[in-house]
Amino acid sequence: MFEAEGDSRSHPEQLSRRFGQDRIGGIIAIGLGLVALGEAARLYHLRTGTLVGDHVMPGAIGMFLVILGAVLAVHAEGNTPTEKLPRGRTLVRLCGSFAILFAYWFLMDRLGYLASTFLVIIGLFKTMSQYGWLRSILYAAIVSVTLSYLFMNLLNIALPVGVIGVG
Repeated sequence: MFEAEGDSRSHPEQLSRRFGQDRIGGIIAIGLGLVALGEAARLYHLRTGTLVGDHVMPGAIGMFLVILGAVLAVHAEGNTPTEKLPRGRTLVRLCGSFAILFAYWFLMDRLGYLASTFLVIIGLFKTMSQYGWLRSILYAAIVSVTLSYLFMNLLNIALPVGVIGVG
């Protein structure tokens, strides 16, 4: 049924050729874009102007996702190379990074922005780089203090203080 005269490809190969990784990714992007556009439509009544309000960001992201997803789905090549899933140390680093980011989400309200950012940056430097403890701590201190100053003093953004009492 799926084999044409002189065509030795099996059904799964034809499906993977028709629905390659890029085409599937494009379809998923279109779906997420439609969800974002639906959220923008739901928030539209809260607007203070045509381009001012809670609806603007989800609407813009939704439009970009739908447009770029459509381009990706239409222009997807059928014979995209398959990628191997990460293994060993790479897999540990990848999963460790996600765990550290979830820890950041958890620690932000409890320790405050400065302390949680400092700890998370140390964790990311140790997970993703070959830096030693001293260099990781030094770089984490520089980055967290700089970002804290930028957000709190220059941009006047209120960030969680936490139990330590420092931004």
